[in-house]
Amino acid sequence: MCNVLGVLGDSEDEAWATLNAATALADAENARLTLVKTCECGRAYVWITPFAYGGAYVPPPVDSPAEAARLLARVAEFVPGTISLTTLVLGPDTQRALVKLLQAGNYGAVVADKQLLTHCRRLRRELLREGIREVPVTLGVPEHPAPDPVASQLSSSGTMDFASAS
Repeated sequence: MCNVLGVLGDSEDEAWATLNAATALADAENARLTLVKTCECGRAYVWITPFAYGGAYVPPPVDSPAEAARLLARVAEFVPGTISLTTLVLGPDTQRALVKLLQAGNYGAVVADKQLLTHCRRLRRELLREGIREVPVTLGVPEHPAPDPVASQLSSSGTMDFASAS
């Protein structure tokens, strides 16, 4: 494996989870780590209602290239010095930017949010064509729901066992 590509998510939690998984993989494989972050360069629209009673102005989040670069710089501080690191800020079209990057580079694995890897058909097709391993990152949401505490107090006959419930 030559390079590991870590695609940082939009939220702070996604970015740190991706960083941890990508760093661990790059360290284990002795590979170069490339961290990328996409940004929205579009306009921020604000709805102004001067006569709205109790209204509040909340500025929209603007994800500029400068903000994405700051996030990458902050995250890069936590990469061990033994791992070669490259950071890139990509354009607003995540799918197209990642496909172009994969075609241009020599990547062995892509570490990204599970939703990104499952919903982007062109990206999945490019990963399959290039033989690049997918490493989906989830935010620790359990795959199986926790058992119901009330159901665990039921006896084998389906009735409530009051002696063990108290």
